[in-house]
Amino acid sequence: MSTRNERREGQRILQEMLPKARELVAGGGYTGILNSDVARAQAPYLQESNLHYVTVTKGELGGWIADVWLREVPPGVAQGMGTPVARPFPTREEALDALTYLIAAALSTGKTAKPAPIYFEFFEAVVELDPDTLAHMRQAAPDAQNNGAAQMAAFALLDQMTETLWPGRNPSFEDVQGAEGRRASIIASTLAAAAITGVFRYPRPPAAPVGRYPTSINLGDKP
Repeated sequence: MSTRNERREGQRILQEMLPKARELVAGGGYTGILNSDVARAQAPYLQESNLHYVTVTKGELGGWIADVWLREVPPGVAQGMGTPVARPFPTREEALDALTYLIAAALSTGKTAKPAPIYFEFFEAVVELDPDTLAHMRQAAPDAQNNGAAQMAAFALLDQMTETLWPGRNPSFEDVQGAEGRRASIIASTLAAAAITGVFRYPRPPAAPVGRYPTSINLGDKP
């Protein structure tokens, strides 16, 4: 995982490279190839507002690799996309140069991808969240995403809601999907409040999130 200083530097580099990346997208170039389920699942989240930071790191097989990291993805969706580990760049400077084209590929792919529904896994039920509610909440709390304190507060809120609505037991699928009126409103608003912090599953998931995946874009053909 990147350190706070590395993320801050990666955010600075991202902002410097975005204007050139936008020009490349406007020119119709550098779309990633959606040749895997991982890539297709990630595509709707490749939006400019969801680009978090970039990194250039030493590859597992030597050389250097470039990555673009996303701000928000649901469970099971890769948070990063990058150049192939099997084909690293010989120098850090070459990997940095490739980042502009990688960012352009991300933006171009996201531009043509179908909007992704946003789901929350709540016990046995999978609840689709209202995008307008999420957008309104994000505007009200722009710093909540991936904020550790905010996520702890989200889990505490989910604990409280569960105990209030279903004292002493876990809700069933029917309890959640069949909720109506004020109960349904409480469930929807609480799950949305948790989702804007990056929490999309309750109880707390035991598995680690999916990492990066190598894009199939041919960076060797850049002009």
